[in-house]
Amino acid sequence: IADKLVITTNTVKRHLKAIFEKLDVHTRSAATAKATGGKR
Repeated sequence: IADKLVITTNTVKRHLKAIFEKLDVHTRSAATAKATGGKR
């Protein structure tokens, strides 16, 4: 992700942490499920 967006890996981690907090989840898969309403 960082390479594609030309940002540091720490920036990606900070953004993911903020997203996880807003969605009240702890994993990427849980964030994806919650953001998409559990639909694939």
